[in-house]
Amino acid sequence: MRNETLKSQHFTRRALLVAGGQLLMLSALGGRLYYLQVVESDKYQTMANGNRVRVFPTLPKRGRLLDHQGKIIAEGHRRYQVLFEPLTLRGADTVLKKTAAMLEMDMNGQQALLKKLAKLHFGEALLVQDFVPWDKVTKVEVEAYALPGIRVTKPEVRYYPEGAVMGHLTGYVGMPDENDKLDEALLHYPEFRIGKTGLEERLEERLRGKPGLRQVEVDARGAYVRELSIDRGRSGEDVTLTIDLDMQRFMVEQLSGKGGLMKEGGSAVLLDVTNGHVLAMASVPGYDPNQFVRGIKQNYWDQLINDPDVPLTNKPTSSPYPPGSTFKTMTALAALHTGTATEDTSFFCPGFFQMGDRVFHCWNRNGHGTVNMPEAIMYSCNVYFFNIAKRLGVDPMMEMARQFGLGAPTGIELPGEKSGLLPTREWKRKTLGKPWVMGESLNAAIGQGYTLETPLQLAVQAARIATGGRKIIPTLIADAGLESYDLVQMDSGEKVLLPGKQREFGQVDIDPEHIRIVQKGMRMVVNDPRGGVYPLHLADPQYMFAGKTGTSQVLSNKTFKYVPTMKTERFHALFIGYAPVHDPRYAISVVIEHGGYGSGIAAPIARAILLKAQQDQVGV
Repeated sequence: MRNETLKSQHFTRRALLVAGGQLLMLSALGGRLYYLQVVESDKYQTMANGNRVRVFPTLPKRGRLLDHQGKIIAEGHRRYQVLFEPLTLRGADTVLKKTAAMLEMDMNGQQALLKKLAKLHFGEALLVQDFVPWDKVTKVEVEAYALPGIRVTKPEVRYYPEGAVMGHLTGYVGMPDENDKLDEALLHYPEFRIGKTGLEERLEERLRGKPGLRQVEVDARGAYVRELSIDRGRSGEDVTLTIDLDMQRFMVEQLSGKGGLMKEGGSAVLLDVTNGHVLAMASVPGYDPNQFVRGIKQNYWDQLINDPDVPLTNKPTSSPYPPGSTFKTMTALAALHTGTATEDTSFFCPGFFQMGDRVFHCWNRNGHGTVNMPEAIMYSCNVYFFNIAKRLGVDPMMEMARQFGLGAPTGIELPGEKSGLLPTREWKRKTLGKPWVMGESLNAAIGQGYTLETPLQLAVQAARIATGGRKIIPTLIADAGLESYDLVQMDSGEKVLLPGKQREFGQVDIDPEHIRIVQKGMRMVVNDPRGGVYPLHLADPQYMFAGKTGTSQVLSNKTFKYVPTMKTERFHALFIGYAPVHDPRYAISVVIEHGGYGSGIAAPIARAILLKAQQDQVGV
């Protein structure tokens, strides 16, 4: 009996120990489960989500470029892309090969993709094909379940409806490269584009917008399951330009087929002198920016870079020319300002000017007789300005030119603007290591020699003369120079922001009466029967215009020919002017490369543009 009792006690103790051990193990397991599921739940939920949720940037809608009336100059159109966004790089080459075969890519294309794949970092996307046609899109969409990481997207492609008409101004967008100093992750995303030239480059920050995020659920193979959430970010800003598209088209039409070494080569700029707005700025030949957006074809690229009339160059801002006789207005103002001459100062022109053993010719070999200052401007008499230069010297001429916008960048919102050149005694000594000589002053007085100006600077010069010396600063952006915006309540009750006070321009340091004398000469060029452009004058007083022709030689003095025989020897033809003469609103410059004489080709183009601007009241 006693033995039975002892056995029962041993069994009970053992059972308690086993039960205690089990309870302890269960407690430990429960504690661990609690720790994992409650205390560490956020951590493991994040890890789980990382396996099934992928996060991609969403590209912001790029802002549009609009003309001053709201007409579209640049916008976004949808196109199809195929991207590879692998969850793992294991087996990625097989997926790429299958996709490339569906897209009917050749072996070279497939090999190029595999090379890019070898450099792909985890989390980055690879562009498989851009501008994919719809029939191939459907193939890929149908087989998407078997192609983990492959996704069809519909990003915007930049579209320029005006093509070459606006190409130099808009520029174009392209894929970022190592030269683009930006830190955003979007720079490494295949769909992303940034401005590469023109206004697209200069206005990049305003046009780009801010990216968002897109969360997508994927399965274990990385294949798309569903979209969980999307934040589209913030669209880029629409930017209104000062350009009038109708006038821009008309200007290009007027310049087309004129001058050039091969087919055409010229430029023109039309300014609103009340606010500095560039209403039209054209350069021919042009290029179509749409060709660059899609990936430029080799034959088109070869055509552009081999054209001697340089279609890739925006001539109004990046091609300086000798200003020719348009510079005589600056010589006249410098003489008046320094007291070297007055309106009535006269010189006799026999057709040449003798200085030592050198002879400097007037364009009219028969001479102009005795002329005063306004008549010298009207006739464009070289001998008159040779006499002025001998008394005046070069530096006062260049200082006056600087006040009228020549010899320095205007600050226009385009990359690559050239400054031109206003040579001085000090400049020659520092640059060429030689002293200035009097013959160079004579050449400078008529816009030859070292002097170089861009067509935009010439338009600014005309605008400052037209306004009696207001320091007009050109702009392509409608809201540039505004000090503020005013909140205005419309008749409908809606409150809108309207441009506030316009920034005031400064004034050149010269007597307005001196500018009046030059204006008189410019009016006579066009409206006096003796003037070289009189056949182009407009009889209606409300449209009358004033101006100054220019003809700049492209050969050195030693080889100068008055009757060029080859295109490469032809003069550049120039004209600057403004209208209407009684209350100037528009200023213009026209430069036709190798076009001949300013009165024969540049002046008629300027007349047509100024007349249309006034009849249409462009910019109002």
